[in-house]
Amino acid sequence: MTGLFQIGDKLLQAQDMPSLLKRYQLMPQFLRGVIIDQAIASFSCSDEERKSAVENFLVQHQLTAPDAREAWLRSQNMTEEELQEMAVRPLLIEKFKQETWRPKVDNYFLTRKASLDHVVYSLVRTKNPALANELYFRILFSEGPESKSGGLLGPVPLSQPHPAISKLLSVSQPNQLWTPRPLAEWMVIIRLEKFMPAQLDESMRLHLINELFLPSLQYLDILPPPEGVGIPKPHDLSFCFNATASTHKEFYGLMFAPQTNPASPAVFMCRKPKRNSD
Repeated sequence: MTGLFQIGDKLLQAQDMPSLLKRYQLMPQFLRGVIIDQAIASFSCSDEERKSAVENFLVQHQLTAPDAREAWLRSQNMTEEELQEMAVRPLLIEKFKQETWRPKVDNYFLTRKASLDHVVYSLVRTKNPALANELYFRILFSEGPESKSGGLLGPVPLSQPHPAISKLLSVSQPNQLWTPRPLAEWMVIIRLEKFMPAQLDESMRLHLINELFLPSLQYLDILPPPEGVGIPKPHDLSFCFNATASTHKEFYGLMFAPQTNPASPAVFMCRKPKRNSD
């Protein structure tokens, strides 16, 4: 039987690959790569974009010198064409992300805004309730610079402080000083110094697009059921199903169809569903 390739004295066969990928903990990365390749298959770039992507790749990996480039290709067992495909892949992924998630960013921003807002606040804490009250009145009635010094925190996301502090800051006005209140074993005095609402600018759009994109690729497993085929799932999205030979599932625009060959239970096919014509 002809093997895929030989490493030392070992001739690897096609059926060896799933178990080896799992043994070396490479199966999730492999699946991510397959899914991404299917997702970007319909995207392309111009000659100018390709040239720029390759040049940036060579600079990033210090391969601008011909000798260094040839040595790297030999070490990676890659051709020049494969190097170029690797270089343009991030660009194609970015185009896929933009087309898929940019239209959803406005609504997603509204659901995330409360945790994207930033605050600057002052926090004084003590375990002595009497001292807490004394400090509160000193701060409240002080007119000197000492009223603004010490305990300044931020800017931080509004979701970062203790939930009780975050809740208080979310209903505060700038420079509002709150009376001492218990927090665990402490008495705390809190003042909102500055509220910095999140803005849906281009930088924020890119950040949210990546937020939507990454969870679908971070935790992929093959889940082999007693019968049928295991399909990848992102755990943090509670996405899990087992597919039989007659099952088709769609995941972020990709259609998964299990192989019917029972000898290959860990193999699946994925393709982009055809778009309905108008």
